[in-house]
Amino acid sequence: DDPVTGISVSSITGLQAGQTYYLRAYATNSAGTGYSDERFFSNANFGIPCPGEDTVHYFGKSYPTVQIGTQCWLKENLNVGTMINGQQQQTDNSVLEKFCYDNLELNCEIYGGLYQWNEAMQYQSNQDIQGICPAGWHVPSQYEFNTLIEYLGGDSVAGGKMKESGTGNWMPPNVGATNESGFSGLPGGSWSASHDWWYGTPFGMNPYEANFWSREKLIMLYYNSDDVYDWTAELNPALSVRCMKDDSLGLAYVTTSQVTDLGITTVIAGGDVDFSGGSAVTQRGVCYDTNSNPEISGPHTLDGSGTGAFTSIMTDLSPGTVYYYRAYAINSGGVSYGQSLGFATCESMLLPLIENSSSKQCYLYFSHCFSNCLWLFLYTGSYSQRCLLECQPRA
Repeated sequence: DDPVTGISVSSITGLQAGQTYYLRAYATNSAGTGYSDERFFSNANFGIPCPGEDTVHYFGKSYPTVQIGTQCWLKENLNVGTMINGQQQQTDNSVLEKFCYDNLELNCEIYGGLYQWNEAMQYQSNQDIQGICPAGWHVPSQYEFNTLIEYLGGDSVAGGKMKESGTGNWMPPNVGATNESGFSGLPGGSWSASHDWWYGTPFGMNPYEANFWSREKLIMLYYNSDDVYDWTAELNPALSVRCMKDDSLGLAYVTTSQVTDLGITTVIAGGDVDFSGGSAVTQRGVCYDTNSNPEISGPHTLDGSGTGAFTSIMTDLSPGTVYYYRAYAINSGGVSYGQSLGFATCESMLLPLIENSSSKQCYLYFSHCFSNCLWLFLYTGSYSQRCLLECQPRA
């Protein structure tokens, strides 16, 4: 830069995407060279095509790709199939069907088609199904969308980085839209199965919301926010589909289930592997310990493999002890964990009780716990003579 005092501006070129770089300003005079404090920046892997596959050709249309972190996405909403009128339902009839906003094919060309869930999945229930996406691609899971959102800085800012910038296709003001990620999200709106109507644009204006299918919830972007939202569909709407490449491998997505049976030394819980992460889940179960973040290096169950719900039985526990547990799943990407939950095992105690109405001495027996309730039994010395008194919440 120019050999003068004051502020100078430097251009750094030839950088590689996805790298962290360190820099220092310097100045040289007759006494030598002085340096500033060290600073660093990350040249994020945003907006570039996926390595080795910058374009996907599908049903006569070319879709550009975009690499965002470890994930490879189509850069446009999917637009395949035959348009049907919005007063109909999409059906399993060997014809790939789509809705176009306001029944205009031109809207499909701009914003992509709108698909009901079963049509998008091609009437298959497998969690890792390709659906209507090209071979080697699939309809993403919520976990995969969450991975994208977290990579972009979290749900309070990621929406702006995912939206196409400007107001050419979005309703003003399109808050925070920078398209920094290259995802190029467009407001395809939606179709309502309950009313046979279109949602997402007022009359005569650009659409104002984007709705993408994931396998668990719907992912939403709005014109007046740079947040990302999710919600659960109950009325089988038709939404946009954005495909993700299969070999964008990651960890499996697993959730922890609540305790269903709570005993003195044995507790039953479980989990649910909602998504495999792109590779086979070879082991799953629950890990448990007295610390708040148990891992599989400690006590854990082995409850099969694959996706779906499973039941776990934790044994050899200590009575009257607080434990923490969480579901886990292992695939080629590593070990993933669900949320950590807790429980307290029951204590077995006999307490003397004065029985005024009888000469017999009875005992109040803390016999069994279930769903965090303490079942109190009146015990007279014979299991056949016990009777349930009440169930009270465990302290």
